[in-house]
Amino acid sequence: MIMANGIFAQYDFFDVVEEYLNLPIEKALTSDNILIKILSIIDRRVGKRTLKKMSESVKQEKDIVHYFYYLRCAAEEIT
Repeated sequence: MIMANGIFAQYDFFDVVEEYLNLPIEKALTSDNILIKILSIIDRRVGKRTLKKMSESVKQEKDIVHYFYYLRCAAEEIT
């Protein structure tokens, strides 16, 4: 319940990073875990085409996911 609200302890973060590193990028992008989704959005394996395809699905995500998505789009100069 706490993780669903976006509250994570330090050990949660380390567990999530370990899980993320063992996932293919496609599965990480569709994960239900907010941290995994954020890490996958800022991953360099996700290119401009994939970011553009995600524009509609990211609207249904939490605000923090929006923030990192739009931050990455700004870095890639995607409008």
